[in-house]
Amino acid sequence: MSVELQQRIERLEKERWIYLGLGALAVLAGLLGALLGAGITGKGNQGLRGQNLELRAVAGEEAFAIKDTAGKVVFSVGLGKDGLPHLHFYDRKGERRQSMGFLATTDPELRMADEKGKVLVQMFAKDSTSAQLTFHDGQALRESVGLISGNPKVEIYDFSGKKATSALPPIAGEAVTPAK
Repeated sequence: MSVELQQRIERLEKERWIYLGLGALAVLAGLLGALLGAGITGKGNQGLRGQNLELRAVAGEEAFAIKDTAGKVVFSVGLGKDGLPHLHFYDRKGERRQSMGFLATTDPELRMADEKGKVLVQMFAKDSTSAQLTFHDGQALRESVGLISGNPKVEIYDFSGKKATSALPPIAGEAVTPAK
C-alpha cells in the first residue's frame, strides 16, 4: 500500500470519528430537547417526571415507566432487587401481563400472565442444552416442552399438578418409549 493511500485512509478515519461524535452530540441534544419539551422535571433524588414518563433510580423498582393518561403504568424497564434487568407490560387495569428479562433466576425468561397476574406461559433458557416452555392454567403447571441437558422432553400434568406422563420424542425413526 502506498504512503499516500495510507495517509488518505487515516484522514478518512479521523473524519469518521469526528462525524460520529457530532452525531452523538446531536442525538443527545435532541433527547434533551424532547425531555424539556415534554415538561420533564426533576427534584432532588426523586428522578425525572413528565406527563406520561417517569425515570427514577431506586433498587428493586422500575427505573423507566410509561404511564397512560389516567396515570397507570403501561410499560416499565428496570432492575429487580437482585440487580438484574427486566421489562414489564401492563394491561388497562394495571396488572402485569407480560414480562421479559431475568425474573426469578439468573436465566433469561419470558412470561405471559392472565388478567389476575397468574403465569399462563413461561419460557426460559439455562444454557445451550437446556430450554423449556411451560403452560399453566392459572392454578398449576399443565404441560412442559423442552430440552433438558440436550435431550428433548415432553411432560403433561394432571389437574392436581402431578406429572401424569413424560415422553421423549422418537429420534431417527425409533419407537416412543415413556420416560420413568
